[in-house]
Amino acid sequence: LSEFLQCAGTILGTEGQSEFLAHQGTDCWTYHYSEKLMNWQSARKFCQENYTDLVAIQNKREIEYLEKTVPFNRHYYWIGIRKIRNTWTWVGTNKPLAAEAENWGTGEPNNKKSREDCVEIYIKRTRDSGRWNDDACHKRKAALCYTASCQPGSCSGHGECVETINNHTCSCDAGHYGPQCQFVVQCAALETPELGSMVCTHPFGTFSFGSQCAFNCSEGTHLAGMEEAHCGPFGNWSSLEPTCHVIQCEPPTAPDLGSMDCTHPLANFSFTSTCTFSCSEGTELSGEKRTVCGSSGLWSSPPPICQQSDRSFSMIKEGDYNPLFIPVAVIVTAFSGLAFIIWLARRLRKGTQGHVPCPHPQSVHP
Repeated sequence: LSEFLQCAGTILGTEGQSEFLAHQGTDCWTYHYSEKLMNWQSARKFCQENYTDLVAIQNKREIEYLEKTVPFNRHYYWIGIRKIRNTWTWVGTNKPLAAEAENWGTGEPNNKKSREDCVEIYIKRTRDSGRWNDDACHKRKAALCYTASCQPGSCSGHGECVETINNHTCSCDAGHYGPQCQFVVQCAALETPELGSMVCTHPFGTFSFGSQCAFNCSEGTHLAGMEEAHCGPFGNWSSLEPTCHVIQCEPPTAPDLGSMDCTHPLANFSFTSTCTFSCSEGTELSGEKRTVCGSSGLWSSPPPICQQSDRSFSMIKEGDYNPLFIPVAVIVTAFSGLAFIIWLARRLRKGTQGHVPCPHPQSVHP
C-alpha cells in the first residue's frame, strides 16, 4: 500500500504526514493506491474499509495532479464510476456522470463484448494518459482511493460538502450561507396584528428562512390579508403583514318623534356598539329600547318606532286616578250602571209590598 498527501501544492510521504498536519492544521484530501490487484468490487470494498471510497474525479486539475504523482501500473487503476441501469454513475454520490465532466479516451466507452460496466484511469500511458476506459468489472487492477476532508458536520448539516484536492467547499442549501453554511437568511420580524394573534414556528432561528407565521383575528373582526406567511430563501416574506378590521353594522335611524343615543367602544357603528332609543312626550315606544351590534354585522333588534298614545288611559295605567281626567263616557257608563241597580231595587221592593197572601182553603163537611 502506498499513499501520498496533497496540501497547498506539497507532496508528502507517510512519514511527513502527521508532522505536517500538526504544524499546519490543514484539512487535506489524501490519495491512496494499492499494490495488490483486485476486481472493481473488491477494490471499492478495500477503499471503503480503509479510507473513504474509490477516487471520484472532480475536475481536470485533479486529473493532472494524479497523472503527475501516481506511479505507472501496467494494469492501471479502478476509479469510482460504474454503469448503473445503463447510466454512468459516481458511486460515492450516486449522481449521474455529467457530459461536461466526461474524460473518456479515444473511442471510449466502447462497451466491448457488452460487459464493460466499470471504469479505469490510464496513468502515465503513452496514449490517452489521464483519460478513462470502460472495462469488465471482473478484471484485476490497482485500487485508487481517497480519504475525504469532508466530515458529517463540515457544512453544518445545511449543505453538500464538495471535495477539492487540498480542502473542501460547501454548496449550501437554500436559505443558508457561509463557508460552512453556518448562517441562515433572516427575514424582518413580524408583529402581532392589533385585535388579533400570531403564532410562529422557527425551525432554523427566529424570523429566519423556513419560519412560518399564522394569523387570527379576535371576535367581531375580520382578517385583511393572508392567513399565513413564510420566510423565503432570499429574506422575503411570502405575503405582507395582515390587519384585523372591526366588523361594521349598518347605522340605525332614530325613530320619528324620538331620539337615539349610541356608544362605540371600538369604532362608529361597529362590533359592541350600543344604541338606546327614547320617545318624546305624548308618544310611546314600540319595540326594543336597546340594540347591540353583533359579530355577524347585524343588530340584536331592529330600530323601534314611537306611536301617539291615549294620555288618559296612559295615566290610569300609571296609577293616576284623578276623576277630572276620566272621560265623560266612563262617567256616563258608571252612572248608568248605578241607576239600573237603584231601579231594580225599587222594583223588587214594590213587588213585595203589593203581594196579598191567599187564605188557606177550609174543609167543608157535609
